Amino acid sequence: MDTDARSFETSKPDDPAPLVVAAPPLRGAKERPEIFISYAWGEDKTEDGRKRDLVVDGLEQKLHDWGYSPVRDKRVLRNGDTVSDFMRQIANGDRILVIFSGKYLESEACMTELNGIYENSLRDSQRFMQRIIPVVLSCAKFGSPTDRLAHAKRWRQSKEFLQANFDDLGDADRNRMLMQARWCQQIGDILAYVHDELHPHGFKQITANDYEAVRELLERKVKGED
Repeated sequence: MDTDARSFETSKPDDPAPLVVAAPPLRGAKERPEIFISYAWGEDKTEDGRKRDLVVDGLEQKLHDWGYSPVRDKRVLRNGDTVSDFMRQIANGDRILVIFSGKYLESEACMTELNGIYENSLRDSQRFMQRIIPVVLSCAKFGSPTDRLAHAKRWRQSKEFLQANFDDLGDADRNRMLMQARWCQQIGDILAYVHDELHPHGFKQITANDYEAVRELLERKVKGED
């Protein structure tokens, strides 16, 4: 079950809302490229949670320092905004920093963002991996087929619970069930693609030398060298 602090309603698959993104701030005469940040939040009382928060906060600051415009939900959402609209912006972003944690893989909000990025990449592995900059904390386990199978089964169980109560669901939750059905089929491939790419893994690698490995990966993708 999703314990993410973000609550949201999803749009119908056949009726996507138009994407409206505010112009990024300027630095001199040059635009600062936007980098969306997709991550899980809450649960900051555990060591894993504290490390995740340190990485998210640290990378947000580093993106500023490196000349980018980080787009993070806590900074841009205000009372009255729609979380699902912001999640669609992430799914349509040119570059998304994805901070994988154990909580991320169990969060319905995060899975919505990740699967949205994948589907908006036309389910093409190269397009998908070109758009995301993954960093993986040690608590995010998906390095083996067994690990990936466990994630697929978790979301299948959630989908099957909703399906068993289909007649009592509202339209928003029926749509949520349909999304989870797609995750069951796609999450194994998504995580396998991420695992296959060399990227910073674990708190020490991610933060080493002032996040040097993350900066190298980001700049390589922004320049289109992959």
